[in-house]
Amino acid sequence: MIRIFKGDPPSILITRGRAGHAEIATAIDAGESPAFRSAIYAHQSVKDLLRVAQNGKCAFCESKYEHIAYGDVEHFRPKAGFKQSVADELEHPGYYWLTYAWDNLFLSCTLCNQQFKANLFPLRDPSQRCRHPDHQLTRESPLLIHPAFEDPELFITFVGETAKPKRGGGAQKGRTTIDSLGLNRDPLRSKRYEAFERLKAMVEARELLLIQNQVSVNSPAVEKLETLIQAALLPSAEYSSMAKAFIQAHTTPVS
Repeated sequence: MIRIFKGDPPSILITRGRAGHAEIATAIDAGESPAFRSAIYAHQSVKDLLRVAQNGKCAFCESKYEHIAYGDVEHFRPKAGFKQSVADELEHPGYYWLTYAWDNLFLSCTLCNQQFKANLFPLRDPSQRCRHPDHQLTRESPLLIHPAFEDPELFITFVGETAKPKRGGGAQKGRTTIDSLGLNRDPLRSKRYEAFERLKAMVEARELLLIQNQVSVNSPAVEKLETLIQAALLPSAEYSSMAKAFIQAHTTPVS
């Protein structure tokens, strides 16, 4: 995961979203099942802005999926119902008043959204869960990282291609996020391993050129490798959080 900077919400969430919120609230007050309008929260304008903010990557696993899937508009706090853990029964209602809230929306790959996170939203203290729009969300202490409000690097690092919780006060949130989102599922680790091995090979080649051959940092070969290494660290690169963790742990800056 990487930090996501979303900017202003698309107008549809403000215009049609206001009416959509009123419709949901009316249904809830009447004891009826509300209608969650995907034509609003998953409108193309919403997806387009999220795609730009997330650099075309899943908000959670950092995979680029657009060549094989459309992507799901994911509600960070589940709209219809929630679970504290996978084994729990689904509880209703969910965070229905956040259905069209920009801060609650992300684009994710289908696996992260449907197979892993789904309706999970664990809290450090479930007794403080907000059940009504009048409740202040600040009373909750979620165990999932909100990538627009928090820097995932404070909670998750990588050893090779494997995601690990960072030691310290955020370890529980890091571990819960990794487990809940399946960030170490085998196919994902396999893809990260490929990226890790490419990056490692480039770093080792750069260091060998500098140390053994005593070439200048300005030599074409070193500059080319450095450009490729830096490209792997860009927010737009797949698995850039893993790349950054590797570079920070295993290399020193080129002088």
